[in-house]
Amino acid sequence: MHKADFIKAVQKKQRDPKLQDTLIDTCLQTPDLVYVLLEEMLGTHENASYFARILEMTVKTQPVIIVNYLAEFTQVLPLVKDDTTTRSCAKICEIIMIQYELKKDSRFLTALLPEHRELMINACFDWKINDRAVAIQVHAMYSLYLLGFTYAWIHPSVVMLIEKNIPHGSTGYQNRGRKVIKAIETKKLYKL
Repeated sequence: MHKADFIKAVQKKQRDPKLQDTLIDTCLQTPDLVYVLLEEMLGTHENASYFARILEMTVKTQPVIIVNYLAEFTQVLPLVKDDTTTRSCAKICEIIMIQYELKKDSRFLTALLPEHRELMINACFDWKINDRAVAIQVHAMYSLYLLGFTYAWIHPSVVMLIEKNIPHGSTGYQNRGRKVIKAIETKKLYKL
């Protein structure tokens, strides 16, 4: 599928939800389209979140597809503004960290450079501190928890933020927050 046709198809997705699976398959068959998704996520058009959602579902289906685009993806993180696009970015960060820290996937261990992790850390803390939507905060919380195994200073900061937000958080936030705090305190690995 050509770039222009792919962009039109993603924009059409809102009118045809069945098209999502086709778009994901197209990305898996043509990994260069990941770059197109990243470009379009930064667009000011109302469809930016559709591009983020297709990227999220593609990465969820085959995480390794993002490996060649880690630099571009992490550069996008501080630039996305709307909650829907940010939620997809937060979920992708979580997937990346699961591959890196839990699964020890050699492709991620090699490709996820310190500068990529630093951009992820900054974005995740920004999402936690600036009171973003609960789903964004939950994904950011788990990403930061996993990043804390490489950067020990993160865990105390995450605990402090979770404890501050638990009284006001949703049931899902409270549940995940307690599990992350317990895992940090007991030094036991918490897997989703």
